[in-house]
Amino acid sequence: MTSDRKIRRVLKKYVERKGYLQPSTVKNTLATETGLDSKALHDYFLRETGASAEAWRTTLRVEEAKRLLIEEPQAILRDIARRCGFSDRSNFSKQFLSATGLTPAEWRESAPF
Repeated sequence: MTSDRKIRRVLKKYVERKGYLQPSTVKNTLATETGLDSKALHDYFLRETGASAEAWRTTLRVEEAKRLLIEEPQAILRDIARRCGFSDRSNFSKQFLSATGLTPAEWRESAPF
């Protein structure tokens, strides 16, 4: 059985290398790296975060997008969406709105520079 300690170590490395920006599915990647099957990984995320692995990854992607929106105020939203692993601008806007209550454009306008 894979220990929670090993899982946390794998997740830390995943975050450090920004694996969440890759288009591959988070469950397949993390299942391979942790040695867990999809169900065990799902159970781990629910127990530790209260959310799915996909929701966790989306949160990381939104945080990266927020960073880019501040650091690169002239960047095109479509490009930020792509760089943050979202399939298209529409999906990016939907996920960003769900996480922050604002669209990326609204968030950018309200962000302190």
